[in-house]
Amino acid sequence: SPILVRPLEDRYEIISGHCRTRAAELVGLKTVPAKVVPMDDYQATVIMTHSNIVGRDSILISEKAKAYRMCIEQQKANGMTKGEAEQLVGGENDSKRSVQRLVRLSYLNDDLLNLIDSKRMAAQIGYEIAFLDDLSQDELMKYINTTEKIPTLDQAKQLRGMFENGVEITFEKIVAELTNISKKHKVANKVIFKTKEIAEYFDEGTDAEAMTNVIITLLEKY
Repeated sequence: SPILVRPLEDRYEIISGHCRTRAAELVGLKTVPAKVVPMDDYQATVIMTHSNIVGRDSILISEKAKAYRMCIEQQKANGMTKGEAEQLVGGENDSKRSVQRLVRLSYLNDDLLNLIDSKRMAAQIGYEIAFLDDLSQDELMKYINTTEKIPTLDQAKQLRGMFENGVEITFEKIVAELTNISKKHKVANKVIFKTKEIAEYFDEGTDAEAMTNVIITLLEKY
């Protein structure tokens, strides 16, 4: 399956086929079949986005977000309104609202996007965080690396609100605010574990009191 390239002065730019080219390099091939098609930036972006999103069995959220944003920016440069561009690039795959949320994720730094791609952080949380500027995102990533805690959706909304109200988002401010948020939540009166749900983690015949003691001990260590 030939890769698709376009001529650029004294070289060629790959529009579709980056993975095939890399695979060829890994097995020692010196050349790959290629189809050369002259095209402008707009046409190249549309084709690249389509091949990334439609032509692959799986795609990372970060890849899709960046591809959508790139395509929308080209569509707008070509005279289309933002809404029209969002509707067009989503096609049958994503609604206009979904496209908007994905494009917002493209404003996250790579470390935060990696958390979403690896499913350590929900995309909904990333959407709220994506309204922070680069420095604020760096401070938040410092908090995540230090505490090994991912903000909840409520906490992410709180940080977004602070930023939009002109509050400087520093590491110290994040620690203080997220700690305060957690204290504001009312603790449930009762937490119930069904024995059958946790039995697999204990030796057969372990009674309820022993299970409780193990859980409390582990929570204290946590």
